[in-house]
Amino acid sequence: MSTEAVNKTSINVNVTDVLWHTKRSAVETEMKEMLDLTDIDLADKRCFGARTSASSRVLEKMSERERALIYAEVESRKTQGNPENIQRE
Repeated sequence: MSTEAVNKTSINVNVTDVLWHTKRSAVETEMKEMLDLTDIDLADKRCFGARTSASSRVLEKMSERERALIYAEVESRKTQGNPENIQRE
């Protein structure tokens, strides 16, 4: 197995990361509501810390089908790696 294949199969991907990259506006909306803010500043520890809770809230509001698609994307990224545009972040 090549080094590249090993790296792709061993990356740590979680649902919070996938939601952040695919449904960021929904996660930010939840963060604003939770923290009573008008703008999100990830340098603010409150915002950074609220990302996981906000992602959970977004996930809870999704239909079963939408959740299944998100979890399928998590599994795909675990085996195939993140899309190129995310790798550059």
